[in-house]
Amino acid sequence: MRCSTPTWKVQLMCLVMLASSACTHVYTVPDEALEFPAVPVYELAVQLNVTPELRQTRAVFVWQGDTFITEVGEPLAANSARLARALFKRVVVHAAGDRSIEDGIEATLTPRVVSIPQSIPSSAWDQSTISMALEWSLADPTGRIVWVDTVIAVGVAAGGGGFRRAANSRARGARLVADAFEKSFDAISQSNEIARYVQSVRRLSAHREYRPRWRAQGGRRRQHGPGSSRRPPRIGRPEPIGSPRFLANRGTRGTQPMIERKTPFTPATEGSS
Repeated sequence: MRCSTPTWKVQLMCLVMLASSACTHVYTVPDEALEFPAVPVYELAVQLNVTPELRQTRAVFVWQGDTFITEVGEPLAANSARLARALFKRVVVHAAGDRSIEDGIEATLTPRVVSIPQSIPSSAWDQSTISMALEWSLADPTGRIVWVDTVIAVGVAAGGGGFRRAANSRARGARLVADAFEKSFDAISQSNEIARYVQSVRRLSAHREYRPRWRAQGGRRRQHGPGSSRRPPRIGRPEPIGSPRFLANRGTRGTQPMIERKTPFTPATEGSS
């Protein structure tokens, strides 16, 4: 059967369908290990909570009917662990998604993306910006918040057209992640609240580790009582001079000695002057 529709009309219909159909473009930002300055670490055992929501972080915007998605979840999760190890003495990464705490943990550190909007460029040559609000919170094992702060990170790159769009989107996401952790490092390392909490934890730990000498030697505390070979020292007021208890304890430590006359006492007799 021969088609009576002209070829140019078929081609025009195909172009209209392609122009009206929406496409989704996904750009995944690769994980690049960030390096942090060498600073004194906090003497604290920390559990880093890497939630599934953090790993699924993405920036989404729609432009000219197409949806553009920039995935930054994996770089955020990996560099969160690197940041925590650069600032704390011991770090345990917890990725289960629940609120359980492992043994020996003194605090929990949780990063959370509050928002991640992206600006819409008016043309392929205009700059497009991704902004991200990243919240950090430190809590004690009971869940009490010790410190919380939010950093605002920015990633900027040209919108790009054709083959440059994918490369520019990945570069924009990489700049966003680098800026977020540079500001997060400064916020955590310069926190006075975290420093005070570490001092309180160390004082409590030193108090729990203290043991008296008699316990450290594995012996029992010596009790003074009827079966003891040493009597406890008397504490209190001394006995009155001349009392039976004073006379019984005469000469012992902690009592007053009896006053003796230097010349013998001679009683007076009748007729003596």
